[in-house]
Amino acid sequence: MALHEALIALQTGCSGLLTLKQDDPHFKKRLPTISYVHQGELEILDRLTQIGQHYRTLDEYIQNIFKDKTSGLYILSFAFELRSILQSYLNCLSQLEHECLIDTSLTLSHLLTSLTDYNLLFPSLVSLINTLQSNGYRGCQILDIIRRCTLDGNTMLSSTMKKLLCACHRILIKQITSILTRGQVYDEYGEFFIGLNNNINIEAMGMTTPSVSRMTSTVASRSHSPDRDKQFNLQVNLNDFF
Repeated sequence: MALHEALIALQTGCSGLLTLKQDDPHFKKRLPTISYVHQGELEILDRLTQIGQHYRTLDEYIQNIFKDKTSGLYILSFAFELRSILQSYLNCLSQLEHECLIDTSLTLSHLLTSLTDYNLLFPSLVSLINTLQSNGYRGCQILDIIRRCTLDGNTMLSSTMKKLLCACHRILIKQITSILTRGQVYDEYGEFFIGLNNNINIEAMGMTTPSVSRMTSTVASRSHSPDRDKQFNLQVNLNDFF
């Protein structure tokens, strides 16, 4: 019974044993004591439920990003990579459910031990998305935020953050490649640090209108100079001999 409730809690963030009110999805406080469940198992259930709540938070964040048409390419790429991480978590739950059906003697400690990586990873991911949402970071701004998360002593956490950073860098590299090879800026959401300016400011480029006119007049005078006309006539006369 406890294993079944734990598997439900790991995916939904709540279960029949852990909520006082079934009709209130935001009420996550468990019953203080349950006669047929040991107190130690209840504490493990609390930790497993916390993992499930983090999963729900991340999943809801991804769904909101996909629904929002103004999220931007960088956030969308981040959400797609985050979804693949959650999919690996669901695959792990499926494997644990299969193990529980085969061996009914497994305990809640086995579930908690098998999900140790996600117990460390999910709180960091929730903290990351809270930072992105609270400060309104978008576009290239999120690259530095994710990069800071890669500087962690936990290799599993660091490698996961690097995957998220790599997914966002793909968008940046494609935009840079597009402007260098084609001279085109694909930036539908206004996130790229280079933009097209149709109103050219000549003074900002270190040039003034009189200097341009002088340059134009100089070129024109050279093109119609007497020496150039003589040279042209000489070439024409020489061509008559061949």
